[in-house]
Order: sequence, then C-alpha cells, then structure tokens
Amino acid sequence: MTTTTIDERLDLIEEMGRENKVLLDSIKAKAETPPPLPSPVIPWLWFGMGGIAGAGAVAIAWGAGMSERLDRVEQLLGQSAQRQSEFEERQAQYEAQRERDRKDWEERDRQFAERMERAEQWHIEFQESLNETKALQQRNAEAISQEMQLISQLRQAIVDQGRQIQENRADMGSGMDPDEEGT
Repeated sequence: MTTTTIDERLDLIEEMGRENKVLLDSIKAKAETPPPLPSPVIPWLWFGMGGIAGAGAVAIAWGAGMSERLDRVEQLLGQSAQRQSEFEERQAQYEAQRERDRKDWEERDRQFAERMERAEQWHIEFQESLNETKALQQRNAEAISQEMQLISQLRQAIVDQGRQIQENRADMGSGMDPDEEGT
C-alpha cells in the first residue's frame, strides 16, 4: 500500500476536476453542433419524415441522448465537487488538529524545559550544600583531632602530675623536703 501526501491528493483531485471540465466542454460542444445528415442508405428517413422536419426529429433524439449524458456528467461533476469539498473540510480539520497537537507539544516541551532547569538548579544547590557539608565535616574532623590531642596532653599532664604527687608523698614519707631534693 502506498501512502500519498495531502498535496499529492489535492493535485490528483485538481487534475480530475480539469479532466472533467474538459470532458464537459467537449460534450457541450458536441451538443451544440448540428446532427449529422442521415445516411444515404436510408434516404426515406430524410425525405420520408418530412425533410427538414425529419432532420429536426433526428436532432431532437440526438439532443435528448446528449442531454442525458450531460446530466450524468453534471451529476458526476457535482459529486466530484462534493467529494472535493468534503476532502477540503477533512483537510482543514486535520490541519487544525495538527496545529493543536503542535501547540500541545510546544507547551509540553516548555514545561519539560522548565522542570529540567529547576532540576539543574536543585542539583547545583545540592552540590553547593554537599560541598559546604564536606567542608564542615573536614573542619569538625580537624577540631576533633585537636581536641583529642588536647585530651591526650591533659591525660599525660594528669599522669605526670599523679606521678609527681606520688613522688612527693614518697619523699614526705622519708622526711625529705621535696624542694631540697636537688641540694
């Protein structure tokens, strides 16, 4: 099955309309031309029916047949015009639907672009927040490390002080003055 575009269909319909117009014009031209003279084989038709009057009867009979054909051609042209009109109406509906669909897609694209922009902004804010959090964690780790060093120094100082107290007690128990120890 082949698909045709709307332009191809319109071209085909226009071509059919031109052909129908040419056909109608040729039929009308034939209807306007006088009927041919009767065949010499049957001269009684020409003279037997009253000469010119007989020829008139032949013309009337010929014209009646042409009239029926003209009526049929006009009917076909009318149907063709109606189909053309229906096609144009469907085409207009199709174009209107296409325009609505295009606007819908443009709106969806716009909304999607806005959401993507917001998501990108949120991502940037998240990265900034994450970087700030990492910096805070680093500072906290450094502060904890310093506090651990201070605690370690305090423990060492407490241990040293406890040892000094023990030494002082031992010296007091022996009767020596701790200040005189070095003399």
